[in-house]
Amino acid sequence: MSVIIKGMSLPLPGDAMVCALIDGKLQCTIVTRNKPIEWCETLEIPTPHGRLIDADKFLKDNTDFADRDFIHPSSEVTLRELIDEAPTIIEAEVE
Repeated sequence: MSVIIKGMSLPLPGDAMVCALIDGKLQCTIVTRNKPIEWCETLEIPTPHGRLIDADKFLKDNTDFADRDFIHPSSEVTLRELIDEAPTIIEAEVE
C-alpha cells in the first residue's frame, strides 16, 4: 500500500520530513528552523491498482471524446490510445 501526503511540497535541502501516528492516523510534516510545525493529512492508496492519471485534465483535453457514447470505428484515434498517452501521476502498484 502507498501513502500520499496531502498539501505538502518536497522538503528543501537541510529540511527534515517527519511522519508520526497521531490519533491513529499517519500525519507528516517538514521541520525547519524558520517554520512552525504544520501536520499534513495522509491518504492510503489501496493496492493492487493500475497506473493513475489525472482524469479531470484528461476530460478537459479530450472533450470531443468525453461527450460521445462511443467512438466511431473510422476515427483516427481511439479512446484507448488517448488513455495510454495520458501522463501517469502514480505508477501501477501490485501487492
